Amino acid sequence: MKAAGDGKNRDALPVLRKIAKERANTMYSDQAISAIGKIGDPEDLRAFIQQVKQNPKSRINLQSFGPAVIDPVVNELDAGTLSDEQRGALRAVLSEGRSHTAIPQYRRLLTHKDPEVIRIAAQAIGAELKNTDKE
Repeated sequence: MKAAGDGKNRDALPVLRKIAKERANTMYSDQAISAIGKIGDPEDLRAFIQQVKQNPKSRINLQSFGPAVIDPVVNELDAGTLSDEQRGALRAVLSEGRSHTAIPQYRRLLTHKDPEVIRIAAQAIGAELKNTDKE
């Protein structure tokens, strides 16, 4: 699975998707999701975000999608009525977009209506900011 992700092998996506679905919440699912994230299909990201929303207790690591998780997760948080559990699970995913290149996205979130989103954004910026950064 790792080789498929590292090589961005799109032909492996159907098998990886099947593993992620059939082996949910196992190390195999985590490895498949990581490989899918490295391949970078936005449709998969949306599907995984919906999985988190539908089952907040599932633990899906979307870190391999990088900053691409931020905007879709914020859209879900802003879109409608969510239970506290759903909101918490989506907030956890929001922090998985951390990278230096995501700083501008997190800066925009510093004015979000949800104080927890602001905290996550501030922590992400603090973790990724370098001494050579300006502003």
